[in-house]
Amino acid sequence: MPVEEVQSWYLAACSLLICTAYFFSVLAARVGELSFVAPFRYTGLLWALFFGFLVYGEWPTHLALAGAGLVVAAGLYTMWREAKTKKK
Repeated sequence: MPVEEVQSWYLAACSLLICTAYFFSVLAARVGELSFVAPFRYTGLLWALFFGFLVYGEWPTHLALAGAGLVVAAGLYTMWREAKTKKK
């Protein structure tokens, strides 16, 4: 099924916003403490879910949600482990 004109404008706008957000995310990681910045990077998953449903009417499969949960759980575990080792 070909992409309609409106959808290609959505795709272009999303691409521009993602590039801008990634630029600022890298800038924040360079300037700020990574343990503070990292949790905000995981909110990207929530925004993707929200806008994917809002704009495209799509919802990820159970397998995709399980993968996203695994990524978030690994990040949270890493942050917890690093905080624990810093206290020692």
